[in-house]
Amino acid sequence: SFSCSGVRAVPSMASPDDSEVALINEHGQKHFGDIMECRRIAEKGRVLHSTQAFQAGDLILIESPLHTVQEEVDCDAYRHLELLCSTHKDDFDFEPLWYWCALRSLTANELSGAAHGGWQPLEADKQQALLLLHREDEPLESNPGSSAEILSRELAPGASATIIEALTQAWVLNCFDFSDDPQGYCTYFYSSFMSHSCFPNAFWYYDGDKHVLRARNDIAIGDEVCISYLSEDWLLRSAPERRWDLHQTKHFWCTCPRCTGESDFSRGFVCPRCQLGAVFGPAPGCDPAASQLPPRGDLFGVVCGKCGHRVTKAEAAKFSTQEKALQTLVDGLDSRFDEEYVTQVGDFIEAVFAQHWLADLAWEKMVDLCKKGAGSKQRRSKHRDLLQQRCAFHAAAYPGLSGQHAWALEAYADFLCGRGKQQNRNIASPEDASRLYSQALRIIRKMYGSEHEHSLQLQRKLSLVHVSVPNRCCVRRRLSGKQAAAE
Repeated sequence: SFSCSGVRAVPSMASPDDSEVALINEHGQKHFGDIMECRRIAEKGRVLHSTQAFQAGDLILIESPLHTVQEEVDCDAYRHLELLCSTHKDDFDFEPLWYWCALRSLTANELSGAAHGGWQPLEADKQQALLLLHREDEPLESNPGSSAEILSRELAPGASATIIEALTQAWVLNCFDFSDDPQGYCTYFYSSFMSHSCFPNAFWYYDGDKHVLRARNDIAIGDEVCISYLSEDWLLRSAPERRWDLHQTKHFWCTCPRCTGESDFSRGFVCPRCQLGAVFGPAPGCDPAASQLPPRGDLFGVVCGKCGHRVTKAEAAKFSTQEKALQTLVDGLDSRFDEEYVTQVGDFIEAVFAQHWLADLAWEKMVDLCKKGAGSKQRRSKHRDLLQQRCAFHAAAYPGLSGQHAWALEAYADFLCGRGKQQNRNIASPEDASRLYSQALRIIRKMYGSEHEHSLQLQRKLSLVHVSVPNRCCVRRRLSGKQAAAE
């Protein structure tokens, strides 16, 4: 079984003179009471450990945003920032909004003499909290980048390049997506000290602009509280893909149990000998990676769980070639819609891949193609098979509560109910649909709570299916003259 972080610290790690940790804990006590404690861990820095026990589905906290920033296309200063980013491409590594977040985090004193009409300042105490989110391995005295120097010179001469650089890094490494149109980010102070895990024991979501945190697994006193920095679908990708994305976006290499354990259950292949068992790629471990691709031939020596066959060098090299070929085929599904190509991809997956994230991505795209095509009996049968395969993969690849699995179960139940087209009044498989909706609802309720719209929508769908089940039972009794079997 997995644990969230592999670390359980019992005594407090915070020393009496650690002023930053003391401030964080003071904030936590003031706003949330005695539920978590910030501790400084040598390998990870400042993290949060639970001081209470929680069961999966329990509400842990609700936090209001520290600061929210959105694109402001009508603001002269923002438009000039966009111009600077396009003119000095070699100096600006991020999109304009990231730098706008830093500029909108400057205080009134620092915005004295701001160019292009200036913009709204941030309160000094909120800026202090933002600066506490700055990376510990990069002190404020470190040399600022050229982008910060340009911003100080061109837009905010009253602010030092050092403070602009620190605020930029604080946003890049700690922000959460807030809105899509206009695009916006927000920061949450306490939640920003939660580490990432690809098997997190906590789950967060928005309720308006509030950050809601629930226990995703049971949490014991002393456990580190971890969330996922990745979306639900990305948690089902291979460990090399996940680690590379986290390094590119958050500047760290994940060392959670799913990334450093023995096997990567999102990279399964059909055993080349028995054709019945599966062989799984090894988890990448703690070391940095050269790319998002697994090392060529990394399945060499892996053992089939069914027949005991040990993968040879030649077989491992062939797996790597086939994995790369599947990526190309999956990419082709974005532009090719003919049945022959889709069949080719499906046959290749069935022959080579036993439990693979690329196969799931292909099935997702094939489902979309089935929705667009004519509703022939053969196409409906294929559509149903794809939905079943997706649900099976999600259940096998991820060892805990998965939103992606719940939504796949819901999609399968929707298909059985004829949703998405003309509503099917006589549901072909009401018992199956009810079972799938119930499974999805159990997951979603624990992740989002029973009053969230996701839960309420599933409950409504389940209630509609239940209405149809007695009617079908009555038909059976009339036809057979027998009593309906007890549920």
